[in-house]
Amino acid sequence: MDTFYPSQHALDGQMKDPREMEPLQSQPAQNDAWRQMGFVQASPPPMEMSVVQESVDDLVDALSIGTRHDYSPGVPTLTLAYQSSTTQIYRQGKEGGIKVILAGAGHCPNPDPSAVTREESISRLEIERRISNHLPQSLSQRKITKLDAFNGNPAVFFEWVDGITLSKWLEQGPVFDLNHRLRTAIAITRTLAEYHAVGVAHNRLSTSNIILDISDRHCIATLIDLSKGVISHDGGLKDKRADLKDLGRVFCELFRENGSG
Repeated sequence: MDTFYPSQHALDGQMKDPREMEPLQSQPAQNDAWRQMGFVQASPPPMEMSVVQESVDDLVDALSIGTRHDYSPGVPTLTLAYQSSTTQIYRQGKEGGIKVILAGAGHCPNPDPSAVTREESISRLEIERRISNHLPQSLSQRKITKLDAFNGNPAVFFEWVDGITLSKWLEQGPVFDLNHRLRTAIAITRTLAEYHAVGVAHNRLSTSNIILDISDRHCIATLIDLSKGVISHDGGLKDKRADLKDLGRVFCELFRENGSG
């Protein structure tokens, strides 16, 4: 997979506005589009970044599936970290990310019948932005910095969160360690409780939209994909109860021993 970073010409303010460009049609066309924007191709990366194809119901926000290093001091790389028929996630340098919704089905050779319209895409991204702004800075979250357009498609720019989604971690088949899994469950419950305490219900909690940052000293859970979230100032018990039901399903997967049904 090709990686591009801004040339000096682009950094000097001559880079073409991505919103003026046509949607990307193919990998060769995408490469040409990057060059038109003032990006130059980096040397081949030391590791491959997997591209996951999933149904729209399983789409999540940015998946932390590895780290790329900058190829030039002070110049952030722009790397495609995740792609499906309706969503692209780019990692921008070490700390930034871009989530792009490919609005409508016309961009894909095999259109996804459940692809949302441009208006629906903007509405969902606006919900994410609004909830992100509502959450206190002290809470574990993937902070959205702005809602904008990227290459003609609706997009949000956000602060990257390192870690791995709970679904990816479970797919790796880790050794079943009860203490480790209890610590993970506590971290997830704590984060969800903190969201509820400030009036936010997630409404789409699953193993695919929980990012874990695990070390010997800590386990931090971050909830992503807030596109169906709700801010309630009157308790919002219905939505919070739905979150608790989803949390129970997450725990069923978390505490299922490898290979058990």
